[in-house]
Amino acid sequence: MSAVARGEVGIVMSLEISRLSRNDADWHHLVYLCRWTNTLIADEHGVYEPASSADRMVLGVRGQVSELERDNSVHRMVEARWNKARRGEAFTIPPAGYELTELGQLST
Repeated sequence: MSAVARGEVGIVMSLEISRLSRNDADWHHLVYLCRWTNTLIADEHGVYEPASSADRMVLGVRGQVSELERDNSVHRMVEARWNKARRGEAFTIPPAGYELTELGQLST
């Protein structure tokens, strides 16, 4: 980010641009910096020029979709954990200083 801000970068390349856009604020900040320093952004689908409003829109939509995918996967993981607990299959190691009794209760 700092090299882009200083204008030392000509192009930001990624195999999968959505990996760069996992954090929405960082992604939009990178696109903003690339816009004002005339830095291109490239991935396996093409080369984008953030100075162009059409390319900025595509990059913005791709960033939003990536964030939505991340939020959905986190939601699925949390729900899976809750479902496991409801079925009685969620077992954890007790914290230090505690032991499990034969009835599965914590004791000190």
